[in-house]
Amino acid sequence: MNRPFAALTHGLISFASRRVLRPITRNMTYTIRHGFARGMKTRGGLDFVPRPSSREVAFLSGLSLRGKIVFDVGGFDGVHTLGFSRAVGPTGRVLTFEPNPDQAEKIERDLDLNNLSNVEVLRIALGREKAIQSLVVPVAEPSMASMDHEVQQRVSTMGDSLRHEIEVESVDDLIAQARIPKPDFVKIDVEGSECEVLRGMINTIRDARPTLFIEIHAAEDGDESRFARETIELLTENGYRVDLVEQSCPISLENADRAIQRHVYCSSTDSET
Repeated sequence: MNRPFAALTHGLISFASRRVLRPITRNMTYTIRHGFARGMKTRGGLDFVPRPSSREVAFLSGLSLRGKIVFDVGGFDGVHTLGFSRAVGPTGRVLTFEPNPDQAEKIERDLDLNNLSNVEVLRIALGREKAIQSLVVPVAEPSMASMDHEVQQRVSTMGDSLRHEIEVESVDDLIAQARIPKPDFVKIDVEGSECEVLRGMINTIRDARPTLFIEIHAAEDGDESRFARETIELLTENGYRVDLVEQSCPISLENADRAIQRHVYCSSTDSET
């Protein structure tokens, strides 16, 4: 599918979803029919529509997370949070970081719907250091909410958007202050701010060696692979193996472009020795 046609198709689907389906389902409670949280309850959204399983879902479902401490960085609609809650079980714990107040409320509501008590929702963003930043949320595509300036410029062309002033903290500082525990597994989906999150948890990476599941986004400054290269370089320099989830192959600086708009699984090479 060529890019102009793909963009048009995506735009039409987005318009139909925003103007027709989402308003209808906003207050509808139902059982999720697909994905990592299949079988759990939610309110709003379109997860009642069955879809084919993706490599991402199959990969996450196959991980052994029982009893683990999981960070869901960029909780968005809470589907991953629900799945992680089930995966870690009653002896595990999930910390979801979601600064968008509307999405944080949805996650908390869905946790109540499913009577889940092993999840904590923190209404902050993660980054390199403590700060107050702007989060721009496109009304049409709230999943593209971002603190990255380049992504925000693209978002500004998508129509109406909301701007929230949000609190940013680093994982290293939160752990040093004993506000959160050290993670065993971290999922990161933050629309271009992946490296900022990683740089803010560099001590945790070197000390705790958590496994990481990261969605790599494309930079918007004419160099699409910049985010991918920066992320891969930071991880490999700190002793991590990076594998592309969608194609089950190793990723390095030489083939970092393959990771753009895809997911990578990152594990410490310490465990291989």
